[in-house]
Amino acid sequence: MNLYRKYFSAPWYNRALTRKLCLFTVALFFSLATVVAYAETFCSSPAAWIVSVQGKVELSRNDAPHWQQAAMGTQLCLGDRVRVRKQSRAALRLNNESLLRLDEKTTITLVEPLKDQSGQSTSLLDLFNGAIHILTRTPKPFKIRTPFVNAGVDGTEFLVRVDQDKTKLVVYEGKVTVRNDQGSLILTDHEAAVARNKQAPQKQTIVHPTEAVQWALYYPAIINDRLDYSAQNVDSVVALIYQAEYSLSLGRVEQAKAALEQVILQDTDNSDAYALKAIIAVVQNDKQAAFDFATQSVVLSQTSATARLALSYVQQAQFEIEAALASVQKAVTLDQKNVLAWARLAELQMSVGYLDKALDAAQQAVKLNPELARTQTVLGFAYLLQIRPQQAQAMFAKAIQLDQADPMPRLGMGLAMIREGELEAGRIELEIAASLDPANSLIRSYLGKAYFEEKRFILSGVQFDLAKQRDPKDPTPWFYHAIQKQTQNRPVEALHDIQKSIELNDNRAVYRSSLLLDQDEAARGSSLARIYETLGFEQRAIMETAKSLSTDPASHSSHRFLSDAYINTPRHEVAR
Repeated sequence: MNLYRKYFSAPWYNRALTRKLCLFTVALFFSLATVVAYAETFCSSPAAWIVSVQGKVELSRNDAPHWQQAAMGTQLCLGDRVRVRKQSRAALRLNNESLLRLDEKTTITLVEPLKDQSGQSTSLLDLFNGAIHILTRTPKPFKIRTPFVNAGVDGTEFLVRVDQDKTKLVVYEGKVTVRNDQGSLILTDHEAAVARNKQAPQKQTIVHPTEAVQWALYYPAIINDRLDYSAQNVDSVVALIYQAEYSLSLGRVEQAKAALEQVILQDTDNSDAYALKAIIAVVQNDKQAAFDFATQSVVLSQTSATARLALSYVQQAQFEIEAALASVQKAVTLDQKNVLAWARLAELQMSVGYLDKALDAAQQAVKLNPELARTQTVLGFAYLLQIRPQQAQAMFAKAIQLDQADPMPRLGMGLAMIREGELEAGRIELEIAASLDPANSLIRSYLGKAYFEEKRFILSGVQFDLAKQRDPKDPTPWFYHAIQKQTQNRPVEALHDIQKSIELNDNRAVYRSSLLLDQDEAARGSSLARIYETLGFEQRAIMETAKSLSTDPASHSSHRFLSDAYINTPRHEVAR
């Protein structure tokens, strides 16, 4: 049995934990719950698996007239239909390794594969209405049918949206052939097309490709979970604030903005409204607007922990990691029982290297509310950074169950599995994370690194390029891409990428403190030295290594390289 089938024929989110049940009772709880979900097998060879459910998602078995509620882990067979209701989302993984993210009001059918004259099968999917974001890395033929046009996929990432009178396709990378009875065309990177009823598909110009997939992005929560919205009048300001954050959790940005405008009309000095507007601006990379909204939120309420949380995200986006930490510490001081503030504090303490403090803060967040996914996620990362991957996996497993749309526990689970030697299973988790937040540069970089470890160099290069596009100021993809190019004997290109990574290094402050930035710079400098050595510039290589050691005297990679450099140098035995 190959690893892929083994991974998905058992409780996928608990597979790595089964040998540790005696240590982690939470894993046992989820295992028992999942056994019930898998009690009935519907087909010997599943066509897909549901990997995320948010809101109301239903399925119909083999065109049956009745619909039933779908759950994470459910197997899907050929002929099954899946529909996502209003204010809901879902994610599926097909047996050809493609990932589908389904928007609200979307209905699809898994169709029997087509066979050509040579007997080769083509996977087939019918999209009746709604939108799907597709991330596929399969070399197998793959086709999507809609009422107005069909799309033939060739290892790509793209979006398909079916409205009442047209179908729109947006290609992020790769190639898609668009065809109907009236004509055909081929779309490549950053191209789009629209096909209307009985009209040939027409290409369209797109300025910002990610705008079409705004509904799939992830917006962090900042409103305290202790508020009792059920007791409020549906037209009240508090209920509108809740509605706005709930809409954001589903990617419904326009609905959230409309609710916030109603709040401001009723209460012009509402601090929470401006805090949420700041979060929207941060995710959409409008840093100036984010700063203005966050500042206004704090000015309107100096005692609001929510305002300080929003400000911390804005400061982090502007590379002011220490200021972000100070804002969160203020939020905790203002509200000692604010779970999101404690979770955010742990997150930022990890960023600056205070690992013990981060663990304490994460444990406090879990103590205040163990049923909030965010608390389990930050505790998982705290364990992971302390090299406790098994405990980290237990936390990530629970976080995934609590919030199936959050990409961060998937990222953590993937990294923990890879650390335990489960490369393929970890890479699958990273692919799911990328599907849950397509615009996240950091996730793309780690996914590219996983493909690199699998020696799938074309796929890893694509992910690094996408990461560079998503966040041009992040040095991470440049660094990893340089290592790959050096491995592929492309030292000149590797030299360019590693120099770019060093140039951008201070932008990593979004995630790291100045101390850890120094360590990052030392690692990049050591890699640069090895590239110079490959190019035959031994003396320059030694100089770069010396610079790395002056930046971080504890850099093991720099010491190792300098030792190797001295191996053939006379009278350098002591130095070596």
